[in-house]
Amino acid sequence: VGARAEIVPRGIWGIRANCTDAPSVYHGLAKLHLSLGEAGEARSVLRRGLALFDAACDEGGRDAHARRNENAAFLAHTLAMIELGVNGDAAEARDALERGLRLCRNSPQLLLAMGLCEKRSGNEEGARDMFERSLAADQGHAQAWQAFGVMEMQAGNFRAAKTLFECGLKNSPSHGALWQAYGTLESWKGNISEARLLFAAGIQKCPNHVPLYQAWACLELRSGDVVTAKRSRLAYKSAR
Repeated sequence: VGARAEIVPRGIWGIRANCTDAPSVYHGLAKLHLSLGEAGEARSVLRRGLALFDAACDEGGRDAHARRNENAAFLAHTLAMIELGVNGDAAEARDALERGLRLCRNSPQLLLAMGLCEKRSGNEEGARDMFERSLAADQGHAQAWQAFGVMEMQAGNFRAAKTLFECGLKNSPSHGALWQAYGTLESWKGNISEARLLFAAGIQKCPNHVPLYQAWACLELRSGDVVTAKRSRLAYKSAR
């Protein structure tokens, strides 16, 4: 309580000071509220910050400055993740992301988040469009390759998923979630040996990515190899 009483007012003072990087101040204060379990307060701060930049976009004189301020995109992204993850409200999340894209129309993070909203709403074509736009904005955006590939994998489009995972790993070879997803795809296809190789390669590249060990252990357990499953489990515990 004492820390909150000391730090939160400082964030408010930063906002009132009208500093040149106001989005970072709003975002920092919102993240503080989230760390304290105050999702409602965080949402309120983020909405106030977005409202400020919405108004800036409506004013001719500050329009260019507002659009160039990429930090404002993080306000929309975090607000959308609260709406989607905490409240399960894809419509509110989409609204926040649309506001963010007014400020930073080619933000790969916002476009990826919009794709996740479309996927949550059952609109796979809309999700594909957003994932493609995210990757066009940044080919090194590993999360976009992974999310796109997982959606195709879940839809049964294994060939497309394989291509997406391979492209993602070519651009981001140290991204553990891509290795995990690719290995899982091969296990779904019944290619157990290939899945093992992918999990092993992923662990070599990303030794601290705990879900890789879990996925490998589950694969071995399903295959009846209890000894290897236990070894993977022990390695997983060591990596935590």
